[in-house]
Amino acid sequence: MKILNGIKFAENDKEFTGSLFDPGGTCYGFCRVKKRSIIFMTHQKKIFAFAGHILGTASKREELGGIWYSYGVPEIFGGESLSVSESQKCLDELSSGKDRLGRIYK
Repeated sequence: MKILNGIKFAENDKEFTGSLFDPGGTCYGFCRVKKRSIIFMTHQKKIFAFAGHILGTASKREELGGIWYSYGVPEIFGGESLSVSESQKCLDELSSGKDRLGRIYK
């Protein structure tokens, strides 16, 4: 499970279901850890954001056959009001953890 700006994201269905009964709160959606980035999805597995060297928006583009990345910060993470230092703090929170297989994410 990844927590970004106080919002939980599950790495699989089991974690998401387990969060429904967690007193700390339910997950907002899912995340997929890739080699150099993390893709964030809603609870319906619709891609909406990514984190790598920057935090930005993303969407699935069927006509292009892939994911469309852009530099705007999603509203759920603070939108345009999120400063560069706050954005870097969010990315530092993510990089301090491990993925579900125990690999250190950097």
